[in-house]
Amino acid sequence: MNSKPDNDDEFARIEKALRALRPVEPSAFLESRVFAVFDDEKEKNPVDIVPLPVGGPGKIIHWFRPIAAAAAVAAVFLGAVWLFRISDERGPLAAESKPVTVKSQYQPVSAGNVFERATDEGVVYPDEGTEPMRRVRYQYHDTYEWRHPEDGSLIRLSVPQEEFLYLPVETD
Repeated sequence: MNSKPDNDDEFARIEKALRALRPVEPSAFLESRVFAVFDDEKEKNPVDIVPLPVGGPGKIIHWFRPIAAAAAVAAVFLGAVWLFRISDERGPLAAESKPVTVKSQYQPVSAGNVFERATDEGVVYPDEGTEPMRRVRYQYHDTYEWRHPEDGSLIRLSVPQEEFLYLPVETD
């Protein structure tokens, strides 16, 4: 036979021992110190405590569930009314949509592409088991300008760009 105790038996024995344990009543000294802390705090910050009626241990207040359910139903109903009211004001969008022409106040003046630099980043292996490649980073920015014809104000938009070029490396 196996000399090791069965784990299930060992766990059952431990559970039985734990169930037999009962908490010890706190000493009068400890209890007086705990209450003294709360009494001091109550003197510093007096607060009126109003107990709420509770249906029993672990139960929700008896009037909370119906009120919460009524509030949820009212919220759904009001949301539906609001949604249908908005759709009625707008009318059927797809059937009556008309093309709208928008006259832009700003007129395009120029568009340009400025090359900044090329950087050789050395030899890399893009994927495992592939041939080595030389990676070159190109950096530039695109610039667009619009001008307002009446007041001459100018909008300039510059967008940085970055591209990578992979060149095969000659190996012998």
